[in-house]
Amino acid sequence: MTIRPLAVAHVVLPVDNGHFWLHDGTGDGARAGDALDDATASGRFVGTAGGVVTVVTPSEDSTGTPVEVEVWQAEPPSGDPAGPGWDHEVDLDLDLHTGRLDLELSTDQGGSVNGIPRGPYRLRVSGGGFAPLSDHSEEPQERYRLRLWPRSCDEAPVVRIVWPGWEEY
Repeated sequence: MTIRPLAVAHVVLPVDNGHFWLHDGTGDGARAGDALDDATASGRFVGTAGGVVTVVTPSEDSTGTPVEVEVWQAEPPSGDPAGPGWDHEVDLDLDLHTGRLDLELSTDQGGSVNGIPRGPYRLRVSGGGFAPLSDHSEEPQERYRLRLWPRSCDEAPVVRIVWPGWEEY
């Protein structure tokens, strides 16, 4: 039997300044900078602080980066750890107190996914289509998948797959 996500949503996000934030609307927005610092200082390029998760992107800007959000009832199957074409993957905790997940940029643009059951989650951030940092093509081909499933206890962030291009960051 194939296990499938309970819900899937698609968002197109115009990335700005090389990162975007995830939160449920109650996170301390002032902590977004702390989450960015955690992302880069840890070498995970996905960081967390005060209810905010920051995802660093290899490209500085894009007009439309596809992001797929999946909600699972348990951890997604591990037989396919990152799926085809995924370059970087990190698991970390995110609590959703409002039933929504906001994807936001420093310019206050972004989108929301509503109808997610409230509670503590484990979040798996997968990124793919990464180009070398020196490749400043007009429109990057990056894409992201965010998988959420309920968690029963807090866990430390885990890097599952490392994109070698981060060594040049």
